[in-house]
Amino acid sequence: GPGLSESTVVHRLGATFVGAFTAIFFSYFSHPKTPLDRAYEFLNNLGRQGAALLAEMSEGVASGYKQEQAGHWLARSRALVRKLPELRIQTNEVRGYTKWIRVGQREEAERASRESLAIEHTLVQIRVIARTLFDASVDSGIADIARKETAVSLSAASYALTAHIEDPEEIIGAKQSPTDDLRDANSALTQVLVSNNAKVEQRQIVKGLSIVSNLEIIADSLDLSSPALNDQVE
Repeated sequence: GPGLSESTVVHRLGATFVGAFTAIFFSYFSHPKTPLDRAYEFLNNLGRQGAALLAEMSEGVASGYKQEQAGHWLARSRALVRKLPELRIQTNEVRGYTKWIRVGQREEAERASRESLAIEHTLVQIRVIARTLFDASVDSGIADIARKETAVSLSAASYALTAHIEDPEEIIGAKQSPTDDLRDANSALTQVLVSNNAKVEQRQIVKGLSIVSNLEIIADSLDLSSPALNDQVE
């Protein structure tokens, strides 16, 4: 350029190459995990937090929770849902990584995308359940006659989510999977609510069946069988 000597240009160009090489070299050590590894680590962490929240809600329902406790659950569930955009960003990063760099891992990227959607749908349903429990605490509460079955269903959902993350290989081919247990618990809860409809307030029945519906969606998501897990369905 004008005003620059040849030696200055060569010096600056060489410094640029040295800086670029140094940045590329040390970037591996600053991010030793691949985008795929980081995406799974993040979504599994979100899933474990969701499972822990379901377990706490199960214990709270069984022991007779208060509005303050329900408000805490709702706040935590909202915090988890607010992290979902970051999960989507990481999933998109995995797709770009396998599209241009690791072409042979495209199938793994697609599976990570489906897993991401499964966790996303699960966390959204957990938030809805937390809101239902909060509304129930303000209103007429959970029906006493269905309190035990509601707690069992929430506990089954917590276990199904944990097993989906930590023991996925053991679930494949099992005669009775954790999601099957969840559906059985849901069926028992539905039967209690319906068969005792004359003894339970209508608002309590509606809230109870709403929780059943949310848990069914969680089961379908964890099975990766829901049509809603198609990432083109937004």
